[in-house]
Amino acid sequence: MIKNYIKIAWRNLVKNKGYAALNIGGLAVGMAVALAIGLWIWDELTFDRYNRNYDRIAQVFQNQDFGGDIATWQTMPYPMGEALRHEFPGDFKHVVMASWDFYFVLTHGDKHLKKLGKYVEPAGPEMLDLQMIVGSKDALKDPASILLSATAAKDFFGDQDPMGKTLSISKEEVFQVQGVYKDLPRNSMFGRVQYLLPFEAYTITRPWMKTQQNPWGTTLALLMYK
Repeated sequence: MIKNYIKIAWRNLVKNKGYAALNIGGLAVGMAVALAIGLWIWDELTFDRYNRNYDRIAQVFQNQDFGGDIATWQTMPYPMGEALRHEFPGDFKHVVMASWDFYFVLTHGDKHLKKLGKYVEPAGPEMLDLQMIVGSKDALKDPASILLSATAAKDFFGDQDPMGKTLSISKEEVFQVQGVYKDLPRNSMFGRVQYLLPFEAYTITRPWMKTQQNPWGTTLALLMYK
């Protein structure tokens, strides 16, 4: 009986080719759109959910008045992090300052690779819930250290042990690999970042951040969680 149903369906398709093509095409497009919407919803609902503390992490934004027009920015004045730690010592477990994303050419020997990274304060790896393959989350307390994602470590060192090896930026800043962490999911705030540098190194190479007359005029990203 099923064989007969298939034959009848096939004959109807052949007999009404235009109508059948229209129906099949519409069904295919509808299914594709539904799948795309479903994937987008899943991506949004799982954003940063890899982190065990995702529901406790917040990013601070600021509003600025430009002649009556209010603009909202994700950047914060440089002293904001220390001010929060000083004024509200018991309210936040960690307050972490982080730079913008930077594409730097990292060099090891004859290998020069352009990678995206950030400068973050020492508590950053703990806040991001990094899963360390080797090394410590506390490594960024050393201003000469660097943490690499598993992919970045593989790109530079292959199957060799990366610990203790050095990477340089523009032949001026030299950092020692003191940890490798599992790649973060792409649908996370730091998903594209492939290395982390100490925030102290950021301020050392930019002394104006601390010496300018109005340090509250500088802007950096600020992250925190209770």
